[in-house]
Amino acid sequence: MFACSYGAAFGAIQQIPQIIPGLKNIQEETKDLKSPAEKKKYVEKVAAQYTKMQELGGLTGRFVFALLTVYIVSRRNLLRVFQLPGLIILCHCFLVSF
Repeated sequence: MFACSYGAAFGAIQQIPQIIPGLKNIQEETKDLKSPAEKKKYVEKVAAQYTKMQELGGLTGRFVFALLTVYIVSRRNLLRVFQLPGLIILCHCFLVSF
């Protein structure tokens, strides 16, 4: 589970620049831009925003994990607290944005 969470996080970071141009809302917003340089600059800006939000989410998750570790001594209960929301949020982030 630990390896999967890191793999998903780092995979998302590396794939965001390739995913962003294919999003429907990004394609609609860039269709009025005339030059390819303007489109590329806009896509890079949006990719940077997505990456920033992903990094902030990861940092927040680490703090929450540390706080819950102090309060929930059992590892089994701690994994249950994170596993279901993590699965739902990860799927929601990538399925809804397409």
